Amino acid sequence: MSPSRDPAPALVDAETLAVVASDPTGGEVKALTARARAAGYRLTRDCRAPYWWLLRTKSTGAHVLSACALAHVEAWLDT
Repeated sequence: MSPSRDPAPALVDAETLAVVASDPTGGEVKALTARARAAGYRLTRDCRAPYWWLLRTKSTGAHVLSACALAHVEAWLDT
């Protein structure tokens, strides 16, 4: 009999404490990256845990926003 595996832990939004999807799809990332680029920004993901999404100005690379979920970046771009 093999031991049962626990499902992957859910990710929780640090601001709202809501459970969020484990990872966005490639299509979602590409679409938001293109949207950020058109608005003059560069969207990247931090290489260290907790893997924040980083929005920087395209011209100088100045930090604009850090977000734990792409939805926060999208909401910021909506403003």
